[in-house]
Amino acid sequence: ATHTHAGPGRLIDKPLWRIIQDVFWPEFYERVLDGLEATVVAAVDDLEPARLGTAVAETTALHGDRRCANPPETDPALPILRIDRADGTLKGLVLFHSIHGTVLSMRDATLSQDVTGAIEAKVAESFEDPVFVMFMNGAAADVSPSSPGFPAEPDAAPWPEPYTRTELIGRAAAEVVQAAAGAIETHTDVVLHSRTARVPLNRQVLGYPDGLFPFEHGAVYCGVAQEERCVDEAPYSTELLRGCLPFPDAENSAPTQAPLTVGQIDGLGFITTPGEFSVSLGRVAREAAEEALGLPVVIMGYAQEYTGYSLTEEDWWHAGYEASGALWGPRQGDWLARAISSLARSYANPRLPLAFADQAPLPPRAPADFEPFSVQPSVEAPIILAEVGDLAPADVATFAFSGGDPWLGNPIVHLEQRDEAGEFHPVHLGGQPVTSDGYVITLTLEPEPPYAEEAEARRLRWIATMPAVRPFGGGPALRGGTFRFVAEGRALVVGDAEPQRYRLAGAPFQVAP
Repeated sequence: ATHTHAGPGRLIDKPLWRIIQDVFWPEFYERVLDGLEATVVAAVDDLEPARLGTAVAETTALHGDRRCANPPETDPALPILRIDRADGTLKGLVLFHSIHGTVLSMRDATLSQDVTGAIEAKVAESFEDPVFVMFMNGAAADVSPSSPGFPAEPDAAPWPEPYTRTELIGRAAAEVVQAAAGAIETHTDVVLHSRTARVPLNRQVLGYPDGLFPFEHGAVYCGVAQEERCVDEAPYSTELLRGCLPFPDAENSAPTQAPLTVGQIDGLGFITTPGEFSVSLGRVAREAAEEALGLPVVIMGYAQEYTGYSLTEEDWWHAGYEASGALWGPRQGDWLARAISSLARSYANPRLPLAFADQAPLPPRAPADFEPFSVQPSVEAPIILAEVGDLAPADVATFAFSGGDPWLGNPIVHLEQRDEAGEFHPVHLGGQPVTSDGYVITLTLEPEPPYAEEAEARRLRWIATMPAVRPFGGGPALRGGTFRFVAEGRALVVGDAEPQRYRLAGAPFQVAP
């Protein structure tokens, strides 16, 4: 799955887990499920004859090793799945790489796809026609995003460094993908097949003796107060277990099973991992699967379940942030890697039995009834609050308007350009319109009064910002053009019975050459 540390939590219906992911919000959980369902339905509706092809590119420009407790190791592989329409035109790309969505921190107070979304956006805009791009994280537990170097624009506008860094990583990825994707040959005779099994997770199957990780329902934050010891230092002993926070009962337990999938898509095999594997543990699982399948294998990480961080047992005893997040302790990682290896061998030769007892699927768990969240009214009808004036290259365009409660959905701000006839048309990058739903325009909400204060209604001030010239270039070409912002959304105004749609077209502004 695509992984970001700049996204919302509150999706796990276990009381104690609020320590990890805040208080469960059932209505938000249902919205996420509805979104997943709608995505699947849209994909089925979009079915058409297609051609597939694969390749494995390589790059060392996107990530670096962040953990000293194991030998320095990164994974340069960037496998690419190309999907063409029946006529041979490019429809989509699926990319696989080990990278962590940690460029933005909580201090940035930004909801974002982080670097994974930037990779998707930058790869997509490198093509003239619309191309669907999906990015999937691999084994990324102990790697951090890098900082690729590109020439800076001398007269660029100021822009938050984390935002710029994600763009640069996306740009570096786009260069690699562009160089490889055009040479991929696609065909219609394609193997699409997989097998899923559910591996049990508990102290017994992990083989813990009495006294070692003595937590019947798992634990978290083991050794979080201890300094990480590097690979050339002696590992900790059982003192690492003193700081564990045990899950107290079955209701709050760590996952007791994890779905694993092995399969083949054309010339690529694939394995899934339930959570975050270290690069070295991922390599162990991947190489075992490659030996069994006789194919290059990609890792689809953060998939189907979340067991936290998984390291080799030797690595775990060196402590550090990653070790503290292994929900079943030091033996979790090796157990999961062996299970993946067993499933891969059995997938390749169905006569071989699994080395673990395949578990029955858990019954669906629906949240208890809840009182629906009430949309908060806006104190005024949507109106433009601040227009954009003419800009120099070093200026930031700022467009403010009064809109509606974000629970109605964020407004979308479009960028339009005036043509020679005086008509405005949407600006496009890579065949897609430029909006606040991407990286080019940043959207901020300033409620008045702030949410910390009680209020029956608020003024919901939305602010769209965009640099005239980005610090390292990229984005739409604005110099010498005339543009405007257009905001569209929904708002419930005090006194109205139902939310209404609105559209606010801003005044034209020019960007100096």
